[in-house]
Amino acid sequence: MTGEDKGGSIRHPVVVIALLMILGIFALIGAAIIGHDHDVLEKMGRVDFARGLITYLFAVVTIGTAVVLVVSALMNEPSEQEEKKCQRWKEILSLLLGVFGTIVGYYFGSETKSLVQTEMRAVRLTPPLLSQDRVSSGQRVTVTVSVSGGMPPYRYKVTLDDKSVVDQQKVKETGWIVQDLAAPAVKANSTIIVGVAVTDSTGRAASTSAPLEVLLPPGKK
Repeated sequence: MTGEDKGGSIRHPVVVIALLMILGIFALIGAAIIGHDHDVLEKMGRVDFARGLITYLFAVVTIGTAVVLVVSALMNEPSEQEEKKCQRWKEILSLLLGVFGTIVGYYFGSETKSLVQTEMRAVRLTPPLLSQDRVSSGQRVTVTVSVSGGMPPYRYKVTLDDKSVVDQQKVKETGWIVQDLAAPAVKANSTIIVGVAVTDSTGRAASTSAPLEVLLPPGKK
């Protein structure tokens, strides 16, 4: 190979990209050594960060390679040798696209799975079902709520207008809360908020509420 051939090979876009990637890797390592990499290498230990970074870098390399091959094909004169080179480039690009498709599928598949698992771990409550939505002061009313998700066992509390009336009670294994309450005393016909808050064994919490109309007992103004 002549000196001109060697110089042309070094200046080839594909070779330039490869050299830039190698220089970038050494630059990142150097930045980590002197403490100016913004903790990139340390963050690589986190699965979500590493997966996103690898997907991004592979996308940049694949798209960059495709652009270089297209530009190179347009700039070079057609010849048998160039046709052979283009065929090899197509094979390389096809390989990159195959690997890139696998990485993207795994990345978004993992993200979807993670979202589903997060949703399953969340504590969910049904809106409170009241035995009556209109009662007099002192009259009894039953509140029913269903609990799901999270990590049992659960504990719950019931509030009336943010004032706790039942606190830290254990939810039955069936997941149903059935609580009997007395409507509070009021000075005038009022609407109060019946709230139910639940916490699971890991500390995840959820709350729900419903309005209850409380009337003055007959004969009182």
